[in-house]
Amino acid sequence: EVIANDTMQNLKQKLGQKNILFKFERNISEIPENLKEFNAEIIDNDSLRIIHNRNDSKLDEVLAKIKQNGMDIKDISSTETDLEDVFRKLVNVK
Repeated sequence: EVIANDTMQNLKQKLGQKNILFKFERNISEIPENLKEFNAEIIDNDSLRIIHNRNDSKLDEVLAKIKQNGMDIKDISSTETDLEDVFRKLVNVK
C-alpha cells in the first residue's frame, strides 16, 4: 500500500519538524510552566530543546515566553527532521 507519493524534500517539508535548541546564560533546573505546551525538554543544565512543527509556526510565541521568564539566550541552533523520522511519522511508528 502506498502511503505517500512525493519527493523526499516535499515529504520532509510537509511532515518534518525541527528540533530547536536554546542555550541559556544560566543553568535551568525545571521547565517553566508556560513553555511546557511546546514539548520542551531540558538538555544538559543550560539548554532547552523544543520540537517545532513547520506547519504550526509559533517560534515568536516561544521567544516571547522565554523572555517573559527572564531567561537570557546565549545561543540558538536547529536541526532538521531526517527521512527516517518522516517515514516513522507516516506509518505511525515511535
